Amino acid sequence: HDIFCKIFVNKNELKNIQNIKYYLFRSLKNRLIDVSRRKSEQSKDSLDNYTFSVEVSVVDMMIDDEERLFLENRVKYLMEKLTSNQREAIYLRYMEEMEYEEIALLLNINPESVRKLVYRGIDKLREHSTLSIALILSVYFKSL
Repeated sequence: HDIFCKIFVNKNELKNIQNIKYYLFRSLKNRLIDVSRRKSEQSKDSLDNYTFSVEVSVVDMMIDDEERLFLENRVKYLMEKLTSNQREAIYLRYMEEMEYEEIALLLNINPESVRKLVYRGIDKLREHSTLSIALILSVYFKSL
């Protein structure tokens, strides 16, 4: 909530923000880095090792427990095939509908690297599964 308090206090300085979603993600990421630095006094290099993870939630009440469990385990297995950066880039691109340039700024990499992360991640999912990519992503990120 402190991010929103800071935004409210500085609201007059924030009139030129063009993409509020990007601004909020960037603010959250910066706040997490600040908190982490204060608690452990770690360098930025160790913060780059942060693992982006999301837990799988219940797929759908209509699917019986056995099918749901199988699907969740299969999707979790597939997503574990990806690197942390691939999972994060795919999440930001498809679930948050961010542009490659915005993701690049957020992850401190160039847009071409973001494209490669997303492409290689999706390609790896296709390589290991006959499930649709949309289904895999919606099951994995549904809890968000």
